[in-house]
Amino acid sequence: MTSITVDSVDHAVRAILRDLLAKIEVSAERVLKGTDPDDIHDLRVATRRTRTILGQVRGVFPKATIRPFRQGFRRIGDITGPCRDLDVWLEAIDEDRGTSDSDDTISLDPLEDLIRRYRDTARIQVATDLQAPWFPALLSQRGTFLETPPETRSEKASRAITPVAAARILKAHQRLLKHGNALPEKPLAAQFHRLRIDGKKLRYLLEFFGELFDSDRSHQLIEDLKRLQDVLGGINDRAIQLKALEALEENLEPAVVLAVDRHRLFLQHRLEGFHSTFADEFRAFAEPEVTRSFYNLFGS
Repeated sequence: MTSITVDSVDHAVRAILRDLLAKIEVSAERVLKGTDPDDIHDLRVATRRTRTILGQVRGVFPKATIRPFRQGFRRIGDITGPCRDLDVWLEAIDEDRGTSDSDDTISLDPLEDLIRRYRDTARIQVATDLQAPWFPALLSQRGTFLETPPETRSEKASRAITPVAAARILKAHQRLLKHGNALPEKPLAAQFHRLRIDGKKLRYLLEFFGELFDSDRSHQLIEDLKRLQDVLGGINDRAIQLKALEALEENLEPAVVLAVDRHRLFLQHRLEGFHSTFADEFRAFAEPEVTRSFYNLFGS
């Protein structure tokens, strides 16, 4: 990420947004020129980070000014989501194939071929959308906005970044713990998803602003958080894939049906494994020692 100096909120946020805009432009160019799944992923991450920073500093920029940008970046997330889900699903099929024993006679190839066709179609749609006029216009307008600060700044925009960043990080940490502690014994997929979003926002804030406090200690908190995120990401991906299996068209060829049945068992087993791991990972992140680390680093 861009190195952030001790400065006003709007100056710091503009620096972050410039860096993210460059990443979005580079990732989009790679999506249009190649087929690497990581390019879609990188585009989505840079877009999510952009939406996060805009959402965490409300009042810094006029609502009317940033509304079109927030809508545009939400659109990027919407158009790239299906393709990314299918890329992750193909990775799960590879993992499934790697766990099979020598006696397994059911091939996953027919299912993989079907999902790959869906993925290729989805990627073509992403490229088509990114070449439509709205996308270059969005980047151009964003660049103009970042390089043309307003003549007058709001009080929120003029504040020092360090205390504002600390307050946002602590609030994001508290929200994650609150939602995690409120989970029922058997959480719904939507509840896990909300907690996953909480984790992403906290991680992005730590990555944006951690160096303003202590890079090494911030990095350790990110590592603590990533272990929980890995589990939440696994739960989310497997839930999406199981739901997608149910939505596959009827009248599939017998070989595909066999592959679907086999793969469903693999996904259910993995999902159960992530569920059983979640409690331990959340408990580890919610330990008083970790919470003290947050307050020692970011508390007033």
